[in-house]
Amino acid sequence: MRARTAWVLLAAVLVGWLVVPRAVSAAGSIVSIEGGNGTTKASVTDGKQLQVAEAAPSSFREYNGAASSPGCHTLVTVPSDKGLILRSVSFTVLTSSADGFHIVTLFSNGGCTGSGIFSAPTNKVGVYSFDLTPGFALAGGDKLSFEVSTNALAGVYVWGYQVPSADVPSTTSIN
Repeated sequence: MRARTAWVLLAAVLVGWLVVPRAVSAAGSIVSIEGGNGTTKASVTDGKQLQVAEAAPSSFREYNGAASSPGCHTLVTVPSDKGLILRSVSFTVLTSSADGFHIVTLFSNGGCTGSGIFSAPTNKVGVYSFDLTPGFALAGGDKLSFEVSTNALAGVYVWGYQVPSADVPSTTSIN
């Protein structure tokens, strides 16, 4: 029985001798996350959470437009060297209309053709918002337009951020 206890004790000491130095070394080492340039390090909050942002604050954009008569209106043309990630859209119907087909629609082209990204009724005054998380991508050079189909007064507000054009090779398709 003593020989068995001696072997168990010897095995425990041997395992401790092999494992403990490595565990202490790993626990004592500092791991950092750096950017591609090797100088920008990620930050951590006081609550020990990694600080991240989807884009630099300077890349965020707001576009808006308004119309009080039927027709297609270009809201923005994305710069050719950028892509645009739309995060939310909001329609504000300031004056309703009782005639015609009551709708305002946002399109991912300059001609207000095809399927729209988001539509809202114009027969009632109100605010209609839509969250596009994780985002709707518009490629460089593409346009964003809206169409009001009645004589309602409607405002369109779009929020998003710009990215390098290589990050958005094509506009998100709508089926």
